[in-house]
Amino acid sequence: MSNSTFITFSGREIDLVDVQPEQICINDIAAGLGKTCRFSGQIRRFYSVAQHSIILSKIVPDRLKKVALLHDASEAYLQDVIKPLKNLLGSSYTDIENKFEHAIFDRFGLDFDLLLEIKPYERFVYEQECKCFREGKEEEWIEWMRTEVKIFPSFLDWRQGEVLFHARYVELFAKG
Repeated sequence: MSNSTFITFSGREIDLVDVQPEQICINDIAAGLGKTCRFSGQIRRFYSVAQHSIILSKIVPDRLKKVALLHDASEAYLQDVIKPLKNLLGSSYTDIENKFEHAIFDRFGLDFDLLLEIKPYERFVYEQECKCFREGKEEEWIEWMRTEVKIFPSFLDWRQGEVLFHARYVELFAKG
């Protein structure tokens, strides 16, 4: 094992410099995103990238649902790096992130260009998250989750996030 490789949840060895689509596994993605907290964990409640991805996959048009679910899948391997740190790291980080995103999208047969189309929806979800986690408007969040997104409970623990992410994957990808 080189100094740029690591072992995933499922036991796969992945090289950060040379990730390949066949190394990508939905179980690793679900496990990683279920345990990765949004906002670098700087919020009052645990809120996973898995839950964020599930939500996004529920509010976009049908043709974007698979892309939305996996839009942050690279974070299962690279973690949720906050925007200011990404900006400081520049291409050192974004080159690696881009390789992972391409490997993931190739692995699951998704069009990489569709990532741009989910940006307005992602911004909308981010605004909802900020209302809840930054502004303390949890009641609004709970109501939105119950009525619009149809996720209950509104705050998933890491295990629920992992299981529901995997279930959402099966639901979307079993359709073809």
